[in-house]
Amino acid sequence: MSEKRDTVSRSALAARASARAQRNRPKGVLLIGALVLLAGVVFMLVGRSTLKSAQADRKRELNSAQSVVVQKARLERHIGTQSGPSPFDKVPNFTTLAREAAGSVGLSPAPTLTRETSTTPQNGILEREYRYERVTSANIEALISWVAQVRSMVPGVEIRSMDIQPQRTQWQLSITFVKPELAS
Repeated sequence: MSEKRDTVSRSALAARASARAQRNRPKGVLLIGALVLLAGVVFMLVGRSTLKSAQADRKRELNSAQSVVVQKARLERHIGTQSGPSPFDKVPNFTTLAREAAGSVGLSPAPTLTRETSTTPQNGILEREYRYERVTSANIEALISWVAQVRSMVPGVEIRSMDIQPQRTQWQLSITFVKPELAS
């Protein structure tokens, strides 16, 4: 009978130990962690979807804004109500105007065009890029005045990049002008 009692008490003891081990396992914590992880994944997917939608809306708005600018420029050109040239008119003699600007501010020697490129038209606007490298002068004011003079002589010209570096006895300027033009 003592063996039976030992067997019963061993089995009862094993059952109690098993029950206590079950209570000690963090099922609730694991379940809550899994739910938080699942909620995070769902929120991330919803956020990405919202981001893509917002990016598509932004792209549509930019395209429509560019279209409005092009249409406004064309309308102003056709109506002729503008006083002066449109910023989207073609400038066939950009290098000549830049050389004249250099002469008017006393920049010598006159800068020479390094590279001219054109982009493919987007929404009716073509961008012409004029790159001048290694424009040198001992007078930094002459370089800056030349840039300002080019901007005033050519309507709608913008500066894409500009780099002024000191040399031993002079200043060196590298600049890229961009002129948007109507493709038609």
